[in-house]
Amino acid sequence: MKPVIAIPKSLPATARQLLVDHATLVELTESTATALAEQAPQVVAAIWGLNPLTTADLESLPKLRLIARMGVGYDNLDVEALRQRGVAVTITPHANANTVAEATVAEIFDLMRHLTRNSMLMRQGDWLQAVPGSDLAGKTAGILGYGRIGKLVAQKLAALGMKILISTPHPATSTVGKFVDREQLFRTADVVTLHLPANPTTIGSIGSQELSWMKASSVLVNLARGPIVNQSALLTALQQQKIAGAALDVFTEQPLPLTSPLYQLPNVLLTPHLGGSTTEAIERMSVDAASEILRLLQQQPLRWSL
Repeated sequence: MKPVIAIPKSLPATARQLLVDHATLVELTESTATALAEQAPQVVAAIWGLNPLTTADLESLPKLRLIARMGVGYDNLDVEALRQRGVAVTITPHANANTVAEATVAEIFDLMRHLTRNSMLMRQGDWLQAVPGSDLAGKTAGILGYGRIGKLVAQKLAALGMKILISTPHPATSTVGKFVDREQLFRTADVVTLHLPANPTTIGSIGSQELSWMKASSVLVNLARGPIVNQSALLTALQQQKIAGAALDVFTEQPLPLTSPLYQLPNVLLTPHLGGSTTEAIERMSVDAASEILRLLQQQPLRWSL
């Protein structure tokens, strides 16, 4: 009997083809722990997205050996609990880094030039009420976190003529930027963009203190993880115009509730966690995740295990 592999219903054909001859594929109606337990209780491996998978969920999945994440973040998983049960976790580190970097630059452009805001004013008939934007060339970008994505963002923004400041907890070198401490980065940058993982040292690490360091003309961009930013403190800073604006692709609670005051602020660009979501990136992530499962089935070493 072939091992059972759980896959998203929307998995691209290229990734599906890697597995179809080696396993019984179960298409989940939705990528949740409940659906996984109900539809594939004998699952050996699963291609997984952003939904949580807790210790309690594992009780009903006795054969599970691998969770292959599509993406690089894994804060939705209890990795230690999975390890204790002999379940490996893999990520797809090279599949969407440039995609997220491109989205970051796009959101910076949109925010600094008020493109979405002015488009909405135009649709309302306010042709002459356009809000003037700001050039990027000559401005300073502060990059907090200098992993794969942070480095690509630095290169792209430097190519646009921006000065680059970098703050990172890990030793690194750069040919395009200057390393500074966190306070100097927040006080100096015109654009602060976050590229940190969500973990106990980073969750809530951008709060009232850090926002108070920022210039009134500066903006905050977050395409990393929502919990990194104290959303209440950010809301206050935006409402009181202590900073000029924010571009947010990730949130403490996702989907962002329609009751959130963030929707009412004209100086905030909101997008639904789509930084890594292009057709090409989704296919790359899918193929890389499926490749890890294939390695498991063929008893080969995993490439991107945590």
